[in-house]
Amino acid sequence: MNDKFFMDSNIVIYTFDSHAPSKQKKARELIATALKTQKGIISFQVVQEFLNVATRQFEIPLTSLEAEKY
Repeated sequence: MNDKFFMDSNIVIYTFDSHAPSKQKKARELIATALKTQKGIISFQVVQEFLNVATRQFEIPLTSLEAEKY
């Protein structure tokens, strides 16, 4: 059985959303699980969407270096 799961851009974006603490907590848990189990999948499109939002639309936008590191 394949236990892999797909994460869309909102999951990654919610890890930075302090205005929605329950969503932020769940998103961080999902990403931690994805990294720990190596079963989370994201697409190139998700990465592009995250970078666009993170560097242009966040209340305090990430720098290119911060976004790359994350």
